[in-house]
Amino acid sequence: MPFVNKIQGEKIKEAAKRKLISFVKKHETDMHNIQEATITGKIDVIIHDGDQLEVRDYKTSDSVITEAESAMQIQMYSIGMKILGENVTKGSVAYLSDAKVAYVEVDDSRLKP
Repeated sequence: MPFVNKIQGEKIKEAAKRKLISFVKKHETDMHNIQEATITGKIDVIIHDGDQLEVRDYKTSDSVITEAESAMQIQMYSIGMKILGENVTKGSVAYLSDAKVAYVEVDDSRLKP
C-alpha cells in the first residue's frame, strides 16, 4: 500500500485480518463446499509429532513479507485445518536463509476475530 504510512498500513492489515477470520467462521458451511476459490496458498508441510500437529511454511527470504504477515498466513492455514476437523497445536515459519524457525501462536484465542 504505497499511499499510506506504516501505522495506517498495519491498521488496515489488522482490520482485513479480523474481517476475513470473521467471514470464514460465519460461513463455515460454505468453506466445506468450496470447489473453486480466488484466495490461493498452500501449507508447505504438516508435521505430526505424537499428538502434536504443526503447520509450517518455508520462506526463502525474510525481506519479502513481514513476520506478522507470515504469522497471519500460518493462522489462516490453522483456521482452515480446524474447520476440516484437524487439531493444529503448533504453527511455525522456517526462514531458510538463516536457518531460523519462528513459532506462531495458533491457539483459539489467537484465531478469534
